[in-house]
Amino acid sequence: MRLKRFTIEGIKISARSRKILSFEICFGAYVLLTVKTKENCFLLVNFILPLDVFNVITRKTLLEYTDKYPKATSALFEWYHEILRSDFNNFNELKAAYGNASLVGDDRVVFNIMGNHYRLVVRIVFDFRAVQIKWFGNHKEYDKINVNTVAYKKR
Repeated sequence: MRLKRFTIEGIKISARSRKILSFEICFGAYVLLTVKTKENCFLLVNFILPLDVFNVITRKTLLEYTDKYPKATSALFEWYHEILRSDFNNFNELKAAYGNASLVGDDRVVFNIMGNHYRLVVRIVFDFRAVQIKWFGNHKEYDKINVNTVAYKKR
């Protein structure tokens, strides 16, 4: 993660600041930033940094689909980890990385999984960096659903 410039109570902090001798960032629920300046004082601040990752809702749903379709397990997890680390700001950027992705309405995107043997329907809200898993199945099952309204149903 890159340290960006930010200001805390009028003190500008950046990786190249000449007033900063060292800084340390510890991640957890909050971020603890320790800064040592030339004046030999420490500044401890708790704040939340926006993480540049997508939140996939929910991983449990994905695990249930891997139980139902064991042949697709590795392909689904590969998709999951790629999406988590991705940095898409809109559908066009997503489409550039996933040429097989289709926008079908209501922020819903259909991915072809495992060489086009399966389809994954998700809802992506780029502003909130959230991906909600709506449906997963093979092509025969996909032809029977309405992709615009389908929702995950708990067993």
